[in-house]
Amino acid sequence: MELSNEWMDLHLKDTASGFQKFRGERLAVDTSLPGYYWEDYASINPVAGTKKNFISFSETIINGGDTTGFNSFSYHAMVADSLKERMSERLCDEWRDKIVQVMPAGFTVMKYKRNPGNPGKYGWIVRQKLLNISITTLPATVQNLNCIWITISYDGYKTK
Repeated sequence: MELSNEWMDLHLKDTASGFQKFRGERLAVDTSLPGYYWEDYASINPVAGTKKNFISFSETIINGGDTTGFNSFSYHAMVADSLKERMSERLCDEWRDKIVQVMPAGFTVMKYKRNPGNPGKYGWIVRQKLLNISITTLPATVQNLNCIWITISYDGYKTK
């Protein structure tokens, strides 16, 4: 499906429930760390012009699970891989513009800031409260080349 107001509206409405409507086959699950649970699902509604669309869910238990935890739901789509730096930045800017055109009112656009915990090199974040959409260039596995990912994420604390 093309990236459109309809696609964005459907996915934004289903974000807080972990993209339940768009989950396909379970691809992976990890319970190896105490207090942490993570799983990936294939997407049944990928964005046209992208590849490797998948949905991630993770849960971190805080205070031994007595009171609170932290949930994160993310929809990932790779825009391109194996790009030189200038081309990856230009394509990242083009996708920022596409996303901003289909977003409802009330979202803020910010330039991505590099930090030690995230390998992103360049990009944009479109944000509203606990909802973030990032368009980020990341180092690819091939030396001196980049890939671009779009990630829609919802992060929130829950109370038991």
